[in-house]
Amino acid sequence: MSEDGNMNEHIAQMLELIDKLKAVGEEIKDDHIAALLLVSVPKSYDTLITALEARPENELTPELIKNKLTDEYNRRKEQDSDRNLAQAFKTNVSFKTRNQNKNDKFCTFCKKPGHSRDFCYHLNKNYGSRKRFPFKKEVRPQKSNESQGQNRDRTAVCMQIHEKQNILNKTKIKEELQNKNDKTTLSSTVYNETNPSTFITDSAPIIIESSLSDPKHTLLANADTRSKAKVSFFIDSGASQHLINDKRLFSSLDETADSIKIIVADGKIISSQDDYSRYSMIYLLSKKDEVLSKLKEYIAMTRNKFGRTLKVLRSDNGGEYIGKEIEDFLKEQGIVHQLTVPYSPQQNGVSERKNRTLIEMTRCLLSEANLPQRFWAEAAMTATYLQNRLPTKPKGKTPYELWTNHKPNLSHIRVFGCKAYAYIQKQKRGKLDSKAVEGIFLGYDYRSKGYRIYLGDNKIMISRTVKFIENPPPYDKKEAKELQNQDETPQQLVELELEHEENHSMEEGEINERTEVNPCEDDEYELSNSQIQTSQHRRSERKTKGIPPERFAFFANPERIKAPKGWNDVLKMENPYEKQKWIESTEEEMKSLQKNETWKLVTPPSGKKVIGCRWTFKAKYDSKGNIERYKARLVAQGFSQKFGTDYDETFAPVVTYTTIRTFLAAAAYKNLNVTHVDIKTAFLHGNLEDEVYMSQPEGYIEAGQEQKVCKLNKAIYGLKQAARAWHLKIGESLIKYGFEQSKADPCLFKFANNGNPMYIIVYVDDLLIAGKEEDIRKIIKELEEEYELKNLGEVNYYLGINIERTKEGNFALNQKNKIEEIVEKFNLKEAKPTNIPMDPNYLKQEGEDDILPNNTQYRKAVGALLYIATVSRPDIAVAVNILSRRNEKPRERDWNAVKRIIRYLKTTAELKLIINMDKEPILTAFCDADWANDKSDRKSTSGSVFKLGNCTIQWMSKRQNCVALSSTEA
Repeated sequence: MSEDGNMNEHIAQMLELIDKLKAVGEEIKDDHIAALLLVSVPKSYDTLITALEARPENELTPELIKNKLTDEYNRRKEQDSDRNLAQAFKTNVSFKTRNQNKNDKFCTFCKKPGHSRDFCYHLNKNYGSRKRFPFKKEVRPQKSNESQGQNRDRTAVCMQIHEKQNILNKTKIKEELQNKNDKTTLSSTVYNETNPSTFITDSAPIIIESSLSDPKHTLLANADTRSKAKVSFFIDSGASQHLINDKRLFSSLDETADSIKIIVADGKIISSQDDYSRYSMIYLLSKKDEVLSKLKEYIAMTRNKFGRTLKVLRSDNGGEYIGKEIEDFLKEQGIVHQLTVPYSPQQNGVSERKNRTLIEMTRCLLSEANLPQRFWAEAAMTATYLQNRLPTKPKGKTPYELWTNHKPNLSHIRVFGCKAYAYIQKQKRGKLDSKAVEGIFLGYDYRSKGYRIYLGDNKIMISRTVKFIENPPPYDKKEAKELQNQDETPQQLVELELEHEENHSMEEGEINERTEVNPCEDDEYELSNSQIQTSQHRRSERKTKGIPPERFAFFANPERIKAPKGWNDVLKMENPYEKQKWIESTEEEMKSLQKNETWKLVTPPSGKKVIGCRWTFKAKYDSKGNIERYKARLVAQGFSQKFGTDYDETFAPVVTYTTIRTFLAAAAYKNLNVTHVDIKTAFLHGNLEDEVYMSQPEGYIEAGQEQKVCKLNKAIYGLKQAARAWHLKIGESLIKYGFEQSKADPCLFKFANNGNPMYIIVYVDDLLIAGKEEDIRKIIKELEEEYELKNLGEVNYYLGINIERTKEGNFALNQKNKIEEIVEKFNLKEAKPTNIPMDPNYLKQEGEDDILPNNTQYRKAVGALLYIATVSRPDIAVAVNILSRRNEKPRERDWNAVKRIIRYLKTTAELKLIINMDKEPILTAFCDADWANDKSDRKSTSGSVFKLGNCTIQWMSKRQNCVALSSTEA
């Protein structure tokens, strides 16, 4: 930058150059960017640079450097200084001595003056041992009869090499360039101002022939011995194929005579994936600056299809996403732009995994078909097409079906890369010409119902009438090797994921390489560069593990759909599939209400209060997290009822977990079958003794009777007495069938039939029936005569408990799903494992630590752990009991202890509580207590375990209410 230059424009140009280098595969870290910005400004900024260098290295970010340089420039501009200092870092150094030139250089790698990055010893350990060529030594190029290139062609050469455009040779390569280590090494090239270039290698004498005027970007390099090489460019032998202008880096130079190819990639992929359906599409770009135009296409398409606007755009910090144009556009559209933290791909985990599966399938398609890697774009499009038609685990359906509400037809799927014969229309062939042309099948056209057939010479034909020869592939490995263009597949897919606040499907845009589509006739056209070129993108250093922060928690769990909060939310839903499902669930609920004659419409009596009602919605999931059904419930607003007027008693018992474990122990001991039964609309069967009036439900108001209200004949969900009425009703029914209600637990019923016992436990509308298979079928049949129920078969999931039956007839209880939910809720998915639930020295470390400012999270965690400890994990009962005492004022170490228990559960999530009755069912109790172990109040803690046979059915850990004077008293 010159002294009178514009700092803002200079910084923008520098960042643009850095983005281009990243786009072609160069890895440039933030500290390098900061150094480049500092060394590119005039010397008059040395004072500012010195002040910045005094800062810690972790503070010298590119953003800080940009802000400081801009502030300094604005300050100078305001002062209207006329200073005119000499320019720093001039490119013409012919008048400087060697030492002067050396002092002006600064290494951006090791941060030391005196040399540039190209000559840094830390970057290249072998540089010091290399033989340097004097500048006066000239490399003699080969003679050529080709015409000389013009100046405009020379400029085009520099641009194409700098941007790494695709350089194709007309001559096929039948031998590889290999050095002694069996690796291709291109050492240098000499470029002449008036003649094209001669490329010189260490191993084989080879000339690259090229022509700038060739529309396919074929570069014909012809040497002329009469010309003088004024500017030299050298091909680096590293991971990327670029040129440098210093031959001193090479130990030897050999003249070449044969031809080689240099394929440099120039292609980008942007993938988008719908969170709900996992439907994916990709864009193929030739330049990164096309991201904004494709984003505009995407937004316009989604607005047209769904009638809604994009809410959130989440991306990384790539230059193509944070430019001024795209930021202004997003602000104008009201779209929130979320950026992931550098080196944190886990914040965009779904898309990162999609990139991985997409590139792996692309690689497999090319490998199986033995096709050159230059067809990567066609393979990537085909991979996306196929993945959309493969079932996904969260939904158990294909993304295509969830996206379109139609099952995909796979009858047209063919083997990628197979030999194909495309039919030639009569209008395009003569009388004696062949009716078909041979080609290679390269996928499916996105805009028409046709196949993409590669005909050679970079031509693709779209045809609907094709004969496929799916075995063997068109190329054997030998032929494929000859056709291979020594390019590489992209190591990273630049990815754009567009998300929205609600879990409705949203269509991603797609780009088709063809400019015109005629569905009636076959279309033949030239392949564009963006289709046949590849790109070596910058290598990602982001880690693949970790979990997203809390603000992305909803997007990380798309399988948990968002249920509507009321009837109006259902009517406003834009996803037609979900909207239809919720409406069907309300219709099913209304049928149940009408079948049970739950109410009758009457004129509201004077002096009687009419309570309201509302719809509640919930998606039911199975033990694997898949949606079982969409459930709607009409709920009365019982909070407006008055005691003594609308209701009296409300208590309704539920079965205890001790009873459930004892029930399973008895079933295991007597080898009884256990069947799970769910009674539909259970509360609607309860008899209502009080006179209650309710308004008509939304969406189902009787036409012409809008002024009438519902007089309830049966109890309905939401009424304060509904649960009690249902419990009395089911109890009366079971007693009528011959069952006897237990005195220890009113939700346990026993029946003896000719020596064959049968047990039933009731938890609201969920029943477990244990008995012989014939007896179970009989009682279910009797219940079906009175209630509408659903037979769920052998129990495997009950009240959040996974119940597994072994071959020996025993039961294993596990709450793995609940544990995983707790681990994810408190962001401990990647936490270190531990083998004990609590530090043995926890109680000995009593002291006043920092009190947590908010105890909400602590209470939630302790409550969740109490549930786990009560149901199936006696091993954490003591630890959870101790920590539950600190609910009011938890300390930092208490919170750490809670997280330790969660980490322990995560480590031991597979542990199961075994219900194994191989002994006589004798009840045995064990109890113990510490003495004054709680240093805060010197109270003791009691513990007890009850076993039926060898089955643990009850355990407890509880702090005593009084202070014991001795261990015996405790």
